[in-house]
Amino acid sequence: MGTHDDSRPEVWPFSDPPNVASFTTRAVMQGAPILYVYHDWDDGSWQFHTDEEVVPANGLIIALKEAFRMDTSIGELVHLPHGWRAERIAKGGPWRWSKNHPYPSFVESGYYLELATDYVRWFPDTFQIPAEEVRSALKPGMLAKLIFRFASESAARQNNECERMWVIVKEVDDEQGCYHGVLDNEPSKHNAIKCGDRVTFHANHVITVDTV
Repeated sequence: MGTHDDSRPEVWPFSDPPNVASFTTRAVMQGAPILYVYHDWDDGSWQFHTDEEVVPANGLIIALKEAFRMDTSIGELVHLPHGWRAERIAKGGPWRWSKNHPYPSFVESGYYLELATDYVRWFPDTFQIPAEEVRSALKPGMLAKLIFRFASESAARQNNECERMWVIVKEVDDEQGCYHGVLDNEPSKHNAIKCGDRVTFHANHVITVDTV
C-alpha cells in the first residue's frame, strides 16, 4: 500500500508552489475569516488577513498551502496580479479586486505594463534585461523600454496584444520607489495611449535602457 503525500492539496490552483512563504496573523490561524488578500507588488508574496488591525506582534509566516487548506476560496484569486488586493464582506462572499500600486491597469488606462522580470523567468535562455542595479538607477532624460499589454491582466494571451515602446524618464519618485516618464513612441496597433502621455513605471518593468 502506497503512502499518501499531503505536501500539496489534491487540486492546486496557484502557479506558486505550495510551500511559498505567505503572511497572515494569529487571528486567521485561530479561525477568523480571510477577508483581505494582498498579492505584493515587489516580490509577489501573498498576505491573508481578517478585519482586525494588523500589528507586527501578531504577524505569522506560513506556507501558501496552509492558507489554502484553511479556505479553498482563496483559489479564486489565482489571477490576482502583483500589486493588487481583494476583499469581501464575509467568508464565502464575492471578492472585489482593486489596484494597490501606482502603475497603469487595464481598467483605468486600457493597458498595463508587463514585468520584465517575469519574462526572464518564463524565457531564461532567450530573454535578457539590464542588471537590477542599472534598472534601479535611471535618471531624468534617460530612455527605458517597456512592454505595454493592451488586454486585461487576467485575460488569456493572444497575438498582437503587446508593444515594446520607449519612455523618457522625467522624474524619480523615491517615496513610491518608481519612475514617472512620458511615452516617446506612437503605438502602431493600439490607441489607449499616445506619444507624450505620462507613464509611471518600476525598475522591474524595464527591458532596455538607453542613455541618449
